[in-house]
Amino acid sequence: LDLSASLLQERQLPAPNWSDDVASASLPLLQVDRWLQDVSATLREPTLGLMSLAGTARGTGQMAELTAECAPTLGAALMALVRHSGTVDEAASFHLHEAGDTAAFVMRSRLRRSHILRDYCWGLVALTVARWLGSSAGLQLWFAGPPPSYAPSYRRALMDISVGFDAPCDALVLPVESLSLAMPRADAKLHDFMLRLAVRIENFERGGGAAYSECVD
Repeated sequence: LDLSASLLQERQLPAPNWSDDVASASLPLLQVDRWLQDVSATLREPTLGLMSLAGTARGTGQMAELTAECAPTLGAALMALVRHSGTVDEAASFHLHEAGDTAAFVMRSRLRRSHILRDYCWGLVALTVARWLGSSAGLQLWFAGPPPSYAPSYRRALMDISVGFDAPCDALVLPVESLSLAMPRADAKLHDFMLRLAVRIENFERGGGAAYSECVD
């Protein structure tokens, strides 16, 4: 979805204001979410989060995605997202669970997200995994809570990934055997480097690690 400055002016949409004084380390995400809600209300478009997925491509997930995609298997890729989700979303908390023939990549947030931001963030994870697998077959995206009025729009926006509501949690559910599938861009040396780089950058951002210039040594 094109939310350029010219479009904002043309449609008289609310311009983003990132200067609000909110005492929270997650301030940027809070402000983005509030702005998206304002834009959605102005456009009277509840599917704004799903519409925004149309503009995503490889690399949208930044460091976490690039670290994961060179892992040897899908399971290792998902575990990389579990460990380093904070590099792209400071409020996200991911967990990978296995039970019988089913695996669940559970997606939680330390912030209460609007349905717009939730649709975009969790939808991006689902589409990224589908791209790695080369297919959406067998994937299910679960949402806690009842289906919204625009529920039929999910299937189209998510490349036919099955979507379910009233689930016990937000999660991407897939066959457990999928975790052993080889990643199309697997590169053991690059994956090891990216994992170490991600740790150093996270330490640096917390103020307890090496200078950024040292992260690429």
